[in-house]
Amino acid sequence: MTSLIDAARYYAALALLLTVPGAGLHWFLIHPFVRFWRRVGPGRALAAVLVLKVALAVVAFLARGVLLAPELGARPLPALAGLAVGALGITLDRKRGRELSTSTMLGLAELTATPGAAGGLATEGIYARLRHPRYVAVVLNLTAWALLTGYVAVYGLLLGTIVAILGIVPLEERELEKRFGQRFELYRQSVPAFVPRLQR
Repeated sequence: MTSLIDAARYYAALALLLTVPGAGLHWFLIHPFVRFWRRVGPGRALAAVLVLKVALAVVAFLARGVLLAPELGARPLPALAGLAVGALGITLDRKRGRELSTSTMLGLAELTATPGAAGGLATEGIYARLRHPRYVAVVLNLTAWALLTGYVAVYGLLLGTIVAILGIVPLEERELEKRFGQRFELYRQSVPAFVPRLQR
């Protein structure tokens, strides 16, 4: 039983190591260069970003022995806390999924939209209480995985993701302000970024 748990922890940590850095890279490649990518076209833009994400995953896979060497082991209390935090993250992510399509999550809205475009600004559901529920959900879910796997590298991914989010959000909001103007500014003033308000 212990060997199965250890194997599950290891492969979960490896999967995160291969995917999480690329997810952050995705938005740092899209937002600052959105005008260039719009000229290139969304299909080619996403293909180019995918190539770089795969290259990053290959590097992480080759370095997995070093990156996944330090670990804290499987411990019951952190694992239980991880399950609780993960439940919150999944709940929040499901609420976010009701408001944003997969194409929006991939960045197609940024790659195809024009300044002043009508519609497309999510302000209902969870977005009426929180401007960035997907990023909060990512942090909650990564916290859960760090507690469940016990790998130091996953805690590193969590810390790096928080830093990346703090860098991505201003870029994203600048883009939204260009696209939606005063409508987004009013939304930003009335809805908190990361800590949800309880009432609409």
